[in-house]
Amino acid sequence: MKITYLLMTADDLGGTENAVVTQASHLSSKHDVRVISVYRSRPDPFFVNESVPVTHLIDVSSGSPRPLRDAGLTDGECIRLTELSSTYVDPTWDPAFNRLTDIELELCLPSLDTDVLVVTTPPLTAAAAQLAPPDVVMIQQEHHPSPFRHASGEPLMAFAPHTDAIVALTESTTAWLSESLGPNAPRLVTIPNALPDGYRPRSSGSEPVIVMAGRIIPEKGFAHAIEAFDAVADDHPEWILKIFGDGSEKARLKRLVDALGRHDRIFLPGSSKQMELEWAQASIAVLPSLGTEAFGLVQIEAMAAGIPVVSYDSPPGPVEIIRHGIDGLLVPTGDIERLGDALGQLMGDAKLRKSLAEGALERAKAFSPARVVPLWEDLMLSLVAEIGSPERATRRADRIGRRAALGGSRFHPTTPANTSDGWRTDQDAHERALVASRPELVRSGGRLAEVSDAALPADLRSANFLRVTEALAAAGVPFIVIPTVGQKTRIAVESELRSAAVSALSAATNGLPVYAELLSPRSRQPGTVLASTLPSDIEVKGLRVFSPVVTTSRTLRHGPGVGCDLEFWPLDGDGEIRTAPLLPTVRGNSLESLEPTASISVAGKDHPTRTELILRDTTLVDDGIDAVWIWSGQGELRYALRSVAMYAPWIRHVYIVAESPVPDWLDADQSRVTVVSPDSIVEAGSGVAAIEGRLHHIAGLSEQFLYFKHDVFLGRSLGASRFFRANGTAVCFPSKEQIPLGPALPDDDYYVAGCKNARALVAQAFGRTLTHDYVRAPYSALRSVLEDLEGQFGGQWRDTASGGADHVTIYGSLLQEYGFMQRHFVRGKLSASTFDIARREDHAAMTRLLTMRNLDSFCLSTSSNGTVPASEQSLVVEALLSAYFPVAGPFEKSS
Repeated sequence: MKITYLLMTADDLGGTENAVVTQASHLSSKHDVRVISVYRSRPDPFFVNESVPVTHLIDVSSGSPRPLRDAGLTDGECIRLTELSSTYVDPTWDPAFNRLTDIELELCLPSLDTDVLVVTTPPLTAAAAQLAPPDVVMIQQEHHPSPFRHASGEPLMAFAPHTDAIVALTESTTAWLSESLGPNAPRLVTIPNALPDGYRPRSSGSEPVIVMAGRIIPEKGFAHAIEAFDAVADDHPEWILKIFGDGSEKARLKRLVDALGRHDRIFLPGSSKQMELEWAQASIAVLPSLGTEAFGLVQIEAMAAGIPVVSYDSPPGPVEIIRHGIDGLLVPTGDIERLGDALGQLMGDAKLRKSLAEGALERAKAFSPARVVPLWEDLMLSLVAEIGSPERATRRADRIGRRAALGGSRFHPTTPANTSDGWRTDQDAHERALVASRPELVRSGGRLAEVSDAALPADLRSANFLRVTEALAAAGVPFIVIPTVGQKTRIAVESELRSAAVSALSAATNGLPVYAELLSPRSRQPGTVLASTLPSDIEVKGLRVFSPVVTTSRTLRHGPGVGCDLEFWPLDGDGEIRTAPLLPTVRGNSLESLEPTASISVAGKDHPTRTELILRDTTLVDDGIDAVWIWSGQGELRYALRSVAMYAPWIRHVYIVAESPVPDWLDADQSRVTVVSPDSIVEAGSGVAAIEGRLHHIAGLSEQFLYFKHDVFLGRSLGASRFFRANGTAVCFPSKEQIPLGPALPDDDYYVAGCKNARALVAQAFGRTLTHDYVRAPYSALRSVLEDLEGQFGGQWRDTASGGADHVTIYGSLLQEYGFMQRHFVRGKLSASTFDIARREDHAAMTRLLTMRNLDSFCLSTSSNGTVPASEQSLVVEALLSAYFPVAGPFEKSS
């Protein structure tokens, strides 16, 4: 079998290069294996294996790019070619590609004599899919956590159907690819990286040395390791910390060490080609990556030396490699104090170090070449056996066709990224038994989940809350509810009753897909378990109880975010008052007791609480807040209403000013919906601008309301206090976009001209010049301020209604600027973005939006100079919104 690996560079120090060299060297004993490296980046490669020939295409080791073939191109021509964009790889995917790389790949790939081509980055997959012979088996080796890729993830989704297989390093990455690609997925396989061969001396575990190794860049958490060590170093004066590696952060780390006065305890000796010896001379490894880690080969190297690893629980790599309390310790990402506690625990406990070291040695065996390489060989042989078969070609064509029909060339519906995997536990057997009795359950985000296209977050939050309260009540365990300002639910139980409460919850959830996330557990406890398996003697400050739910499309997943927190409140040192174990209440960090003295209604039922917790503090926004839309037949009103139902259930009432007949799906008889005729607030035949200026005349509209433009949607759960304050003021969100200075000009954009005119009015009234407009998001509005504006600037109001030259942008400029100067508005921040569906570049960003769901609000606009056809724009909008908001809300008729 002929096998070819395609790398960007085979010469550098890195996990991808290390993994490829290891795989290739082992496979070369039985197969014809070679490596193609797009670039030669250094005269002497970091990894060397004489049994595997390496072909470089372009030499950049001397600074000036030159093809390594006998090329007739001049140096100037080569430089010019590197300045031109690649035809096959978008510059946003990887700027290392250009016309020179295109030319060399065009010369190399179409005539490639190989059975299997293994590509190691998504941009390389894009190039290979367009250039490699169709009878070559193509495998994408995914070395990064796919959900957390940025621009480089777009070619993975776009060209995955063109490949024969994708090999991921962890089960969670494979699961995400399976859910996201669905029927467009090629064969998906999980194969971890293998440890490089060679003699590996073992640590005695007796040397007081902690080692950290890798590229010294911010996301690797080197500074956190230094600060954590510093926090416990004085308690263990014989221990030192050695940091191996080089990178952009090394100078800063040296300054940090000097500032802490630890230059005699913390050392940065640079990179080492004999790390196996360094591991053998250490007793603890610390690897606190702050970002996402695909795998973490350095963790395995440490384990193979018999060293326990202390790591942040960054998904997906560390949580799938380290078995907490068995071969290492995991602590919450970013928690330097807990990281220091874990280091201190191991530094002071030789027996624990020995136990974890034995577990680490055993764990490392799973990543030996003898176990890993045969998995690759079996996959390749099975795929090669299909070469030439009609079925292979048909399946590939179907995958490509379905991908194209999803909604455009650069948008792909994806499942949400899972940022709370929890730590690995022995739950597999329990979950298999649960699936056997409940075959309708599916695995999503690493957990068993029910499938529902009807559950809204508020409903699930209530269900999880009631599950806990009913379990406690049935078992006779007293509790109180802790009222919260937001949508979170909290229940307090005396810490002495923790075992009884846990037993009650365990019994009530037997046979159900209900999980408990452990909140501030003792360091040797796992992160998330099936609630039915909770041991009664578990030492934990709280539990977050939730039942995972996923939609049929798999593009929406509910988990810990809708869970109910069960907290165990201890007595203070004097045994007189109860102290909050996790978060304070509205009354602070303590309560006289947890004896109920009042009741509160939550999830439609009355529950016990304390009188002093029921108060209307100055942060509580509990006046009715309405929302308003103008419906003129354009825009995605259905999904805008779904976004409110999902993420702002506190909206009291919805008003829809309908220029056109209301859509058939709208339940106009629903008690929370009022369809307003434009004729009731403006003259017949008036346009949208005139209607906007009269929205505050809607009968029954609340003083504080939100106005949604037709292309604006909520992106995640937001409280009313993000838009309004309890004292009656509203919040406005300044944009980074600057409105050009000067008066409105005849050739100005209509919106820009309106902002300029609004600015002039504010300058006239207050003598101030405001320079920026406001974020295109739901606009906070106050009826009284709008009435004042209409009365004061009646001429401009009439000009706006008629589309005259003196028109003003009311929402997005005048209302906010005038209101701010009058102290009716305060400025705040909202995470919001506008996506232009007429620009293909924005489609990939929309895929990332769907994956991460990390915006408070987003807007889908359409520019007039875009390149995407209108028919494709409609497909993309429908694909995105139906994936983002798959659950019908209360404003729609029942189907």
